[in-house]
Amino acid sequence: LKADAPIRMLCCGRMVEKKGQRIAIEAFASINDALPPASTLELIGSGPLEAELRRLADRLGVAKSVTFTGLLSRSRYLESVHAADLLLAPSITAPNGDTEGGAPTTILDAQSAGTIVVGSRHADIPFLIEDEVTGFLADEGDTHGLAMRIVHALDHATRWPRIAVTARSRIEELHSDAAVSAALVAAYGRLAP
Repeated sequence: LKADAPIRMLCCGRMVEKKGQRIAIEAFASINDALPPASTLELIGSGPLEAELRRLADRLGVAKSVTFTGLLSRSRYLESVHAADLLLAPSITAPNGDTEGGAPTTILDAQSAGTIVVGSRHADIPFLIEDEVTGFLADEGDTHGLAMRIVHALDHATRWPRIAVTARSRIEELHSDAAVSAALVAAYGRLAP
């Protein structure tokens, strides 16, 4: 991360309440004036809240800095993940009870790519992000808290290489094809008579 270089943040997922894009936009808007000029938040995905989220970005005065890319091919999505400085994963439990069924795979993709993740303490996200070790965590639904963790992450960018290596190492150890296959074989082995 170069001094005074624009910060590129990314938030990916279907545009529904549980993914927390509203929180990402509000957090970005609250710190935008303190970020280097031309910093951006890119939202990848689509869904029923897209028009509302666009209006929110406009109302908060950050519409020119928030990009809505819509759905992308897997390869283009991964290019965006690799190019980002931070992936935001502020998932929440929606008012109707909708929640993540685990942890968003976008976190695994980002950690595999070496992109730093700032996520929420929601569902299984804390199993992928150990605060200050493999990323940064904010309390679920806490817009101000997410904004402060983004600022904290940026203030500690010198630690990102170590965090990225640790996160990738854990992905390889626990979530790689080889690790998942071995766990599946072991589980089937325990079921055999």
